[in-house]
Amino acid sequence: MIVKEHHVAVVVKEISSGAEDPQHVASLVGLFMQIQPTVGHYVSAHANELGLEGVVLTLLHASVIARAVELSNGRRLRPVRFEDLDVAARAGSGPPLSDEEPELAGYLEGNIAADDATIGGARRELAMRVLSVIARAILDQR
Repeated sequence: MIVKEHHVAVVVKEISSGAEDPQHVASLVGLFMQIQPTVGHYVSAHANELGLEGVVLTLLHASVIARAVELSNGRRLRPVRFEDLDVAARAGSGPPLSDEEPELAGYLEGNIAADDATIGGARRELAMRVLSVIARAILDQR
């Protein structure tokens, strides 16, 4: 476990300031896609299932994960590669994210509600699976 509760709290506070403005969220997601283009492509590949707003929201959650890991590591992450995502997807049958990184798993559980209008219901399972793969790919950079 590397990510602590205070790492997640700092990132959520950073992102939350101005979150009521859709342009703020769009600019955060756009910046994240510039920094992590492979993650952007990976999430966008699920646009048919997640919908456009679901892609944006999933990328926003991915940016929280990445930033929290950066804070805990005390350094910037390198861009995730497709090979990293492949390895992380294959490792998905291993221990759940909640065992390895309970704060990240708790953040996702607490912020992606089953009744969420954008990525709730049937979309929630896919969003959680995609975010778990992203989290593992990012965490493997330790």
